[in-house]
Amino acid sequence: MKQIATAKAWGTWLSTVRQEVLEGFRLHGPCSIADVADATGRPADSLYRHVKLLLDAGFLEERGFRKGRRNAERVYDAAADDFAPPRISGSSAKADRAMLVRTATVLSRATVNMLRDSAAAGRLECTADRRNFAIQYELTWLTPARYAELRGHLLKINELINQGRARREGDLYAIYSLATPVTRRRGVHSAPAQARTPKGATP
Repeated sequence: MKQIATAKAWGTWLSTVRQEVLEGFRLHGPCSIADVADATGRPADSLYRHVKLLLDAGFLEERGFRKGRRNAERVYDAAADDFAPPRISGSSAKADRAMLVRTATVLSRATVNMLRDSAAAGRLECTADRRNFAIQYELTWLTPARYAELRGHLLKINELINQGRARREGDLYAIYSLATPVTRRRGVHSAPAQARTPKGATP
């Protein structure tokens, strides 16, 4: 995992086009801009500026040249399998937290758009034995130790995702997860009530 240095650099990829470009290189790289253009359905000439911005921000790296159809093609790849935002600290903490909220907003919107497009294309299967999508929303109490356990499971899921990215088999899936502390707008979160004892159980 590579940590991006600044909030400004992190925000570079939070546009629809640059999300597609970065994911194109993560899925197909090392490859050329023309390859990513084919994968995203966008004109190659329109992607050069976006690639330059992603290079400068640290998301992409140059990987030399290869023989193309006519001339040598420059090859790029994602700089890491995964990226982490800059650390939040000091006087910029408020702006950095706003950047995290923007990140979650952009990614959730992109995921919902992909779900919408698959629904419109009739690709979502709802029967139990053929279900090919998952939607889950839960509220629960977690101690720091239990949250660390949950985060460990999410990291294991990420390992599975990276294996799929390397094998390039089956259908392409969008997977988005978010866990956040809850703060009610009327005030800070309240302490959890005494856990109820299940019926028939001995307290």
